[in-house]
Amino acid sequence: SILDKEIVFTLPDGTQGWTSESFFPLKDSNGEIGGVVGVIQEITERKKFEKEIRDNEAKYKSLVDSSINSILVHDGNTFQFINPAAVVMFGAKDASEIIGKPVANFIHPESLANIKARVGRILAGGTEKFIEETLLKVDGTSFFVRATGMPIVFNGKPMVQVLAYDITEQKLMQLELSKLASSFSATSGQELFDNVCTNLCTILDVDFAYIGEYIDKTDSIKTISNFKGEEQLTSIEYRLEGAPCAEVLERGICAYPTDVQTLFPEDTLLQDDNIEGYMGMPIYSRRGDRLGIVVLLNQTPIKNVDRIKAVLQLYSERVSAEMERLKDERMLEEINTQLSSISTNISEGIYRSTPDAGLVYVNQAFAEMFGYDSPEEILQIKSIELYANPQQRTTFVQKTNQRAQITDSELEFKKKDGTTFWAMLNTSIIHDDDGNPSYYDGAIHDITARKESQEQLKQSLKEKEVLLSEIHHRVKNNLAVISGLIDLQRFSHHDETLEALLLSTQNRILSIAKVHELLYRSENFADIKIQQLVEQLCIGISRSFNSPNLHVDFQIDAN
Repeated sequence: SILDKEIVFTLPDGTQGWTSESFFPLKDSNGEIGGVVGVIQEITERKKFEKEIRDNEAKYKSLVDSSINSILVHDGNTFQFINPAAVVMFGAKDASEIIGKPVANFIHPESLANIKARVGRILAGGTEKFIEETLLKVDGTSFFVRATGMPIVFNGKPMVQVLAYDITEQKLMQLELSKLASSFSATSGQELFDNVCTNLCTILDVDFAYIGEYIDKTDSIKTISNFKGEEQLTSIEYRLEGAPCAEVLERGICAYPTDVQTLFPEDTLLQDDNIEGYMGMPIYSRRGDRLGIVVLLNQTPIKNVDRIKAVLQLYSERVSAEMERLKDERMLEEINTQLSSISTNISEGIYRSTPDAGLVYVNQAFAEMFGYDSPEEILQIKSIELYANPQQRTTFVQKTNQRAQITDSELEFKKKDGTTFWAMLNTSIIHDDDGNPSYYDGAIHDITARKESQEQLKQSLKEKEVLLSEIHHRVKNNLAVISGLIDLQRFSHHDETLEALLLSTQNRILSIAKVHELLYRSENFADIKIQQLVEQLCIGISRSFNSPNLHVDFQIDAN
């Protein structure tokens, strides 16, 4: 028989070496051993190389075993090696459930053809880039990986080494974002809220999802969308006291993954639906006001709390914006209703016009003021046709543009039947972002009756002024006649005492006459200037003495 041995020897310098020694017998023609032939070969370098390989394999195994990424080795048909991370990724108890098993058993049918093609290219010496594939766990459930492959020599044979890591959570998040975008696109109002609830039930695998509106007056929540899976439930309203929703609105997002009934024993709704897990996200306006809440309920413990929180935060932003929009719309509708009621019932005409298009809005009072049956009818008329004098509109618009606001402007307008009337306008300008006039908003009040009353009053006053003027004129003339008669009497007597009395009386009558003369000549019958009256009385009295040797000086202080 042949004898093979590896011998370790020591050289003179103390280093070790190896030899491979093989011995086999030499036999004669009778089969008798006549000698031995030996072959001795130095194998020191080969032994060093084998040791280096063993050391590298140990390092490789240590590195692979400690890697958080899954590393697998197969020959194209069966798995030859997997590291602990791969055992976890496939959901196996240990490596024996996978090693030696067909690779195809762990590949999703949709990815099988692509992976076979990649394996063929790798065994031919190529290297593949990272791609996403769908694999199967030991229990048959699918999961997503991102993997690459390269050729290696394993146990002396060409094989494929696969580096992979699980991206299932990422893929699910992408799916959730895709559904999120789908539920938000081209939807609003109730349709959006319903889509959100059904998607939350489906994506997060929870039993119930609802969106509730916060009612401040009663400190309660009223559901505006309520679903059990894809089944729509009736709306409910419940008080916040003793409910987990109160904690959500007070503290922010809350998660009670299990035993929520024990934590909130006063909430009978949890007991009625046998709820085990609860998660809630508050909905606030941009001003920080409470708008409502998004709630998830499950009849079994809730898992993946962090992932669910992330999804709820994504949905809550859109829900918040929509709830705030609807709230603002309701407030705007209420304001418009109130304004419409005021505009309809007010006696003054309300209008809005533009620089180019003219009237764009009028109330009923405005239409009736111009003799039209409805606002719609008068809006068909050009604004300039409503003015008795079209030039007035041009002038009025120019003044408004210069001052930005015009008050108590009196203009004459023309009705549908051609008759005219006077109205008082108050107008202000609404500018656009560039500062140009966008609208003219204003009110118009019919003052025709007032104008007619003013004209009647002016005419009456004029007549009274003529009458009073005539009265003062006649009184003055009569007093002049009386003064003349006294003058005759004064000259017909030579009694100085009597003459003095008559002269005094005559001066008094002249004073009264002078008052009436001044009133007659005055534009205002209510009063006269005392300075002028006293001055003329003094001149008249001095002249009444009729003496050329008499000179009278007088000073008047009538202030």
